[in-house]
Amino acid sequence: MNEQVIILDNANFMFGKVELAHITKFHNEGMHYKEIAKKFKREPLEIVLALLHQASEGKVSLRTFGYIQV
Repeated sequence: MNEQVIILDNANFMFGKVELAHITKFHNEGMHYKEIAKKFKREPLEIVLALLHQASEGKVSLRTFGYIQV
């Protein structure tokens, strides 16, 4: 039997609407997701998830190297 794993169980998926708007704004202005994470005192993975959510709603600007630079 294939054992089930809950992924990202330590990630905080809660974001305020204003916080999401600011994260998106900083990203669209060219700020790296790791810098955004520091600014908001969040884990970088949480910022990536927020940007993925915003991208699914068409709110993230495309960059030369895609949505998220690593």
